[in-house]
Amino acid sequence: MFNRIVRFLTLSLFVCFNLTLPFCSAVKKDFSRPGISSSNSRLKSFKNEYRPVCSNTGLKALKSGVARKIYRGLLEKNLKIEAEKSKKGETFYPIEPIPIPYCDSGNIPDYDEFLHEARCALNAFLNDYPECFWVAKRYFIQSFEDGILITFYSDLSPVEVKKLRDDLERKISQIITQIPADFDPYKSELWIYNYLAENAEYNHSKKFPPTDFNVYGCLVLKTCVCEGFSKAFKLLCNRVGIETETICGISFGELHMWNLVKISEDWYHVDVTWASGVKSYMRRHDWFNVTNSIISKDHEWKLNKNSFREYGDLRYILEFNQVLQPEKCVELKKNFYQVEGLKFSESDKFCEVFHEKLIDAAKTKEKYLHILLDSRRESKSKFTKWAKANVKKLLSSVNGYNKSKNKFKLKEPQFSYSSNQDVISLEFEYF
Repeated sequence: MFNRIVRFLTLSLFVCFNLTLPFCSAVKKDFSRPGISSSNSRLKSFKNEYRPVCSNTGLKALKSGVARKIYRGLLEKNLKIEAEKSKKGETFYPIEPIPIPYCDSGNIPDYDEFLHEARCALNAFLNDYPECFWVAKRYFIQSFEDGILITFYSDLSPVEVKKLRDDLERKISQIITQIPADFDPYKSELWIYNYLAENAEYNHSKKFPPTDFNVYGCLVLKTCVCEGFSKAFKLLCNRVGIETETICGISFGELHMWNLVKISEDWYHVDVTWASGVKSYMRRHDWFNVTNSIISKDHEWKLNKNSFREYGDLRYILEFNQVLQPEKCVELKKNFYQVEGLKFSESDKFCEVFHEKLIDAAKTKEKYLHILLDSRRESKSKFTKWAKANVKKLLSSVNGYNKSKNKFKLKEPQFSYSSNQDVISLEFEYF
């Protein structure tokens, strides 16, 4: 069967959004990653207290020995790139082929099944090792006497890989060393989230270079799509010791990728892509550390075979998502608004707390204040009524004796409401 088949397969970048990873049931603290060893001098610029996590959950999700063999072959050979392109006019450089002996798979595998295993292995590897951004979503399969050879490709030449890899590691070190040393995991995660939202832009054009889908595009070139954002967020969080995974699904009818992150033993959904597209800072954190019930308002990960054109494209997304179990994201303890916001009530005590928060905001020139409402319909109207009666009076009181000399007022529009989480945010300007 395979002796008669020599076939070339190119995977669509859009289809290969499907780089979904499961939960890390056993995350090992390890520096042994492609191109990064424990003796690597670039790691010396990272803070001593950071214990990077090495996620191999993509590997753990692979069900067959063939897929795991391909994955490990990529791990071993991803830097063994030929100096010459595969063909004249081609833009890819072959990586040393991975042999899969028939004895490893027991029997001669079905061709379509083997393609599925290769695709799963490639996607799992690229999610476990987002720093290996040069590995292309392309492979070539051929038979040999005792089995199958599979050749993967690099988008870059060996010389280019070395240079760009060094550029990426320098950039990662530069970013991580900006995180204040006293930050706990929640604050570090929030810092990374804000950094990516502020420093990378979503590519809205119809032309997507390969870098739009990887960490190099997001961190160095500062332009990407959702796959670049989510992989960069995963990479940076993992480097500072925060367990983070990627998840693939659909949002507003299109393929989309976002993250799951573990803070203080609880898992949360995070979507940096959407944060980057928000013009107002007040609404940036609507997708930071949220639950299934919140994210499911505009994100879907429970897919069916009608969600994509090809059943094969859906199959490995479903397999990863089933192992990932995003349904575990049920807590709000480290949700941005729960940590940073005030819970509204119509009591005099709320006025006192609100007044104290205004004083603290004036001292540090804090520009935003977030008010958590309850889920009742009348809650928003009650706060609006309370604000009209009290906010300007309280601002005037703070400005009257403010020792910091930082006078401030509400900026127009005064309030921004998030129906996503029933939060009202206030923005101030100083004079």
